[in-house]
Amino acid sequence: YMRNPRTIILAVISAKNDFANQIILDHCKNIDTESERTLGIVTKPDYLREGSQNELDWIDLAQNKNIYFKLGWHMLRNRADTEMDFTFAQRNEAETIFFSGGRYNNL
Repeated sequence: YMRNPRTIILAVISAKNDFANQIILDHCKNIDTESERTLGIVTKPDYLREGSQNELDWIDLAQNKNIYFKLGWHMLRNRADTEMDFTFAQRNEAETIFFSGGRYNNL
């Protein structure tokens, strides 16, 4: 499916692991050589230590600075283990609060 030129490729990667070690990015670059139809998705940014260089590196990635995709990057925060009973509205509110603070408010 990824080789179909009409396919949008979602490259989903976790901030729990260094993005340089995530194989899906290599697959996307090999298949979508011009990076025209790949959208990067970063999950679990809440696992990053606030104020760390690692956090800044992931934010730079989400701002399309480290690995460029024409469709850009999207960062999302899923429910934590303690939030499994949250409604979708509560989950959305927690995500909004998370991204409105610190370095994330520029995304």
